[in-house]
Amino acid sequence: MKQLGFAALMLLATIMGSKSPAMAGGFYVGINGGGGLGLSSQTLTVDPLVTALGVSTTGNYEIRGALLGATLGYNYQTGLGF
Repeated sequence: MKQLGFAALMLLATIMGSKSPAMAGGFYVGINGGGGLGLSSQTLTVDPLVTALGVSTTGNYEIRGALLGATLGYNYQTGLGF
């Protein structure tokens, strides 16, 4: 509870201490990525005739993948106050 009170006090001091609006602008570049691993087990319910033909009704699979992305942009503030 003490930490929450300190955080609230710091937030209030930050808000009260700012005397002018923030001006933002410029180019920015970002890179993000992630990945995942997993296991999957599958059981199919099929017609007995299909099973007799040798179609697999169960299976275990490894699931894995990756994601990579980029962000590029430009911030411009017009001062219109929207």
